[in-house]
Amino acid sequence: VALLGNVGNGMIADSPEAVKTLTAMMLECEKVASVLGLPLRQSAESRIRQTLQARAHVMSMLHDFRRGKPLELQPLWRSFEELAQVVGVQLPITSALVSVAALREQSLEFPNRDQSTL
Repeated sequence: VALLGNVGNGMIADSPEAVKTLTAMMLECEKVASVLGLPLRQSAESRIRQTLQARAHVMSMLHDFRRGKPLELQPLWRSFEELAQVVGVQLPITSALVSVAALREQSLEFPNRDQSTL
């Protein structure tokens, strides 16, 4: 969400829609942990609230993006997506957001290219 919006925690925290999207994503991923029998000591809502309290913080992936560095998104996503598939958990919201973030990352590969052709 930070990468897609190019915003830090404070702006995310001020957007109920963004927080709702983050929560939906986290709940999808919690299903994977649940199926695997992994206990989570903190709810998705609590983790999001705690993270967004650091309002001036910029997520590391967004920081890398802003500096033109390669992102770790695809390797992390592929591992988690495969795990979810193995345990039979669907991740439609997370998958959709990662797909759009991958497009954003591709824009780094062609910085001088006309954006209408990407």
